[in-house]
Amino acid sequence: MSSSVGMQMPNLYLRGSLKRTMRDVDPATKIEIAEIIDMVSEDPQLQACKIQFKNALRNTIKSDYKSDPSTAEQEFLVAVWRAATAAKCGWGKHPASQQTITDKIQRKKFFQTWIFNYLRQILQENKPSIQKIEVYENISTYENAKNEILLSIDGHQRTIKEYSCDECELEVNTYMLPTSIITKINHFSDFYLDKNINIVINVDKIKITSIFEKLKNDLITLLNPRINCNSTDKLDISINLNMLSSEIIEYLYNLLDKYFTKLDVKITNKSIEISNAEHATSQRKVIRSNRVITKSVNKDDNDDSCIPEIADMNIEEFKDPDTIKMFYENLSDDAKKVVDIILNPPDDYEQRYNTRKPVQKYISEYLGFDLNYIKQLYVEMRIKYVNLIGDSKD
Repeated sequence: MSSSVGMQMPNLYLRGSLKRTMRDVDPATKIEIAEIIDMVSEDPQLQACKIQFKNALRNTIKSDYKSDPSTAEQEFLVAVWRAATAAKCGWGKHPASQQTITDKIQRKKFFQTWIFNYLRQILQENKPSIQKIEVYENISTYENAKNEILLSIDGHQRTIKEYSCDECELEVNTYMLPTSIITKINHFSDFYLDKNINIVINVDKIKITSIFEKLKNDLITLLNPRINCNSTDKLDISINLNMLSSEIIEYLYNLLDKYFTKLDVKITNKSIEISNAEHATSQRKVIRSNRVITKSVNKDDNDDSCIPEIADMNIEEFKDPDTIKMFYENLSDDAKKVVDIILNPPDDYEQRYNTRKPVQKYISEYLGFDLNYIKQLYVEMRIKYVNLIGDSKD
């Protein structure tokens, strides 16, 4: 193999960190593993796997995988590095096997398996959990009643005739409806009558009408064109009652008398005001799904509240001073600066950003480093962590 290890790789920094973090491996073996990484990364038989891996990250996870292609490349190298270490030195349940390196067929199968296993791990860590919550939303009482009736007769042939925004007929053969459905609709009829919705079951139809809508239509018929209504829950009619005939006035009062107990009706010599505001809308309970990111390697750069976490890294493992020292001493100088903020945020960091959370965007600003470089340092820390603590998932 070539002695110029890693010189063809697009990210020499990452390659350097791979070499530095090989614990308990002699220098010659470190070089061999780095050469294996070079070989596998350029292996024609694994290029399709490489493309699928990177595309899955870009297309599945909304983060810097899409905006920064080099990040997906780095994750691919991490996967190859893990496989190369397992093939050369053994890893967890996987014994060392030279044939998985030298034999083309075995190499493709072995590395492809490790690469896609690592991909599944990344996707799982970035997978949002779904939180079901109950919320109440306002809806037209008439629409709510109509929807409940439609739901109750779902599966039975019916036609909807909409006559206005608050009146419709559901053409359905009610004789063919089960008794249980008729009982449910009768229950709706009693319930919604108190909410100014009239539900009538006939042989061939179910009629649903807002009482307010019925009164409005009757008044339009009686007083047209003296009435103008643009509201769904309020009528404000300017009219001089003294100008109406005695027959119309008598009919008007008889008509309104039916609704005094249902609607808020006010009459003067110059106006008629009718309001249905109390019953115009109802609250409906709905179940909504909230997507909650429980853990993510790469967060949205615009989300200043997120805590960037390191894949495979459990901070609880760092209670041991010797573990912290070993982890820290094998990092690059810049990575050490990031760890200092993660483990013990400086006072001026907390004052500047009003938080002790190690947000990648804040760390990049605080240290004066490019954000993409900060993400590379996180990759270095993850690799070092796996070497030091081990990979519990394998």
